[in-house]
Order: sequence, then C-alpha cells, then structure tokens
Amino acid sequence: MYVKIHNPGKFDPHYQNNSGSCGALIEYLEKENEGKDLWEEEHFFAHDGQDYRSFQVRHAIDCNGIGAKLKSKESKFFMLTINPSADELNHIGHDKEKLKAYTRAVMEEYANSFAQTYKDGTKIQGKDLVYFAKVEHERTYKKEEAKYREVFKHNYQVSVEINALKRELENLRDSGGNQQKINALSQQILNINQSYIKDNYGEVILPGRNKGGSQMHVHIIVSRMDRKKEVRLSPFAKPRNGKVKLNGKEHKIGFDRHQFVGKTEEIFDKQFGYVRGYENNYAYRHAKKHDAVKYLDMVINAPKSPEGLARYMLKKAMRQNKEVNSLMNIPTTVGGVRQKVMNKVIDEVAKSMALSPAGLPVQLIKKALQLTIKPITRGIQFGY
Repeated sequence: MYVKIHNPGKFDPHYQNNSGSCGALIEYLEKENEGKDLWEEEHFFAHDGQDYRSFQVRHAIDCNGIGAKLKSKESKFFMLTINPSADELNHIGHDKEKLKAYTRAVMEEYANSFAQTYKDGTKIQGKDLVYFAKVEHERTYKKEEAKYREVFKHNYQVSVEINALKRELENLRDSGGNQQKINALSQQILNINQSYIKDNYGEVILPGRNKGGSQMHVHIIVSRMDRKKEVRLSPFAKPRNGKVKLNGKEHKIGFDRHQFVGKTEEIFDKQFGYVRGYENNYAYRHAKKHDAVKYLDMVINAPKSPEGLARYMLKKAMRQNKEVNSLMNIPTTVGGVRQKVMNKVIDEVAKSMALSPAGLPVQLIKKALQLTIKPITRGIQFGY
C-alpha cells in the first residue's frame, strides 16, 4: 500500500498552486469521464456520502478555504492518493466499494495524526474534515518516474527507428514503389517492434502510455481548514508534538506523516484480513530508504527459510485475528498434538507463501489451521 501526500508544485501541473481554487485539479480528475455516458461516470464521494458532482466539490473546498481568513499565499487544500498494489487489489477482489470504505478509514487516521485539537480539547475526527475523493481506474507512465528512466530511453530509440521506417514505407506506397521492398520494410518494422520493453501486461513502457493491469486508485482533495473553520490542518506541518503560543496559551501543532503512512497499512490489513509478507511493509521500505542501520538489522533478522517465513506469518496472523489466536491455543498433550499441528500448518503456509510472497488472506491461514486441527485432534479431550 502506498499512501502519498503530494507536495504542491512538484511534477504535477494540475496541482502546482494550491493557494487558490481547486478548479484545475478537479478538472484534471474528471478526465476519465470524458466520452462516457452519464451512468458510466465516476463521481466523487466524501466521509458522509457519495455521488458528488465536480461543481459541488469545487464550491465546498473553495468556500471552506476562502471563508477561513487564510492569507493569499497560504495553502487552501491538499491532495493525497491511495495506491494499492496489484496483490492488495486482488485481495479485495477489485471491489470499488471496499476501496471507498478504506479511504474513509484512511481519512479518519489523517485527522487523528494531527496534534491540534479544538479549544475544548476535543480531537479532530474524520467527520470534521472537508474532503472529497474519487476512484480512478487508469494510470499512465510519467517521465519523472526514475525507476523507468533507462527503459524510457531504450523504448524511445525503438520508437524513433520505427517511426522513421513507417515514413519511408508510406512514401514508398504513395509513389507506387517496389512491392518486395514494401514487404521487407513492413517485416523490418514488425521485427524492431519486438525489441520494445513491455510491462507484465504487454503494454509498452513509455511516458503517456497507459499502464497495464488493474490500476484502481483513489485521489483525495482535502481542505486546509476543518469544517468549523477553526483549525488550520497542514500535513506538511511538523513535528507532531511541536508547540506554538497563541494569545498567551500554548497549543500543540504538527502532523506525524511517518505514523500516518504506517497506520494506513495496518488499517488495510485489519479491515480486510490481509497478512503482509516480511518485506512488503512500510517499516521495511522506509528503513531501506532512510535508515541504513535499522534496515541492516531488519535484513539480518529476516526469516531465512520458507518455514521461518511461515512462522513469522502465523505469529502475525495471531496478533491480527482473534479466531486464529484461539485456534493456535492447542494444549500440550502426551501425543505431541500441538507440534504435529504446528508442523502441518507451517508446511501449508510455506507452500502458500511460495505462490504469494506479498501476503496471504487471514482466512487462508485460519482454514489451514481448521483443516489440520480436526483430523489430528479427533477424539482428544482438551478439558475446556
């Protein structure tokens, strides 16, 4: 899961200026509705409902910022995106409504990650935010994606060669050229076309081209001000436990981005019963990029065998799910039942992890436990 709070003005021309109206961003987010019939269009949803039209969203966000006495150059709104992985989308069955429910839970955590409170000490909650979200189904390759830089260069050179040959072929056809040469050029174009580097879904990797496979994700526009227009809420304010004096009184300020992103992953796992693999988690990715010492420690302590990873997954499933935890509470008996069950379940989980290293449904682990416990423990009285 990759939940991102976008920095205004960085790469995105539709989000370069968030100190004015959100109209340009909303217009951009309507791009997938172009050419669709009314009943096919994807509309915005919020914490308390859905099917909001673009003009309603713009009015709500703009009015909430303009009427809050914010300075002309202050941010009026922010943009977040929720980007599930292919494995996570598979896990929820590519269900749009589940993704919407998850988005609302994410925005509840967004509110909770602010240190600010109301004057009476009440915490900011999701219902206090003014935000609108929209599910999108397509995603294009962008030129600033560093991991594809070399692939872009290669594919660009291939496209240059192909376009040059296509122009030559067109000129030959227009002038009634030799058919044998026309056929040879056509074959040459087909051959060079095979040298394109493509993604796993057969799509050519070039800026502006659509990415293959399911690309369902969510864009969120959230107002800088709360619904009451009492509190400024900026996800770029840090640290979370910072303090400022206003009218002689100390007030907590700030937003804990590290906590927020980590929590959003935990929310998905708990909400949808997903047991995440060792390397497929925010803490691991964050350490790899920002904390060499912690990352080295995580690598050293990583499970070294399929059985070790299976044990790690079982422990994680026990923490996440009460039923799994209950099933694992098998009493020690003379016949060594507990060890037999553990060995068999570990073997089943290890096989599943070999097929799906990103993570497993908690239901699969629970089913493996149930199927293993019944035949092995049949006839044994545990004395519960």
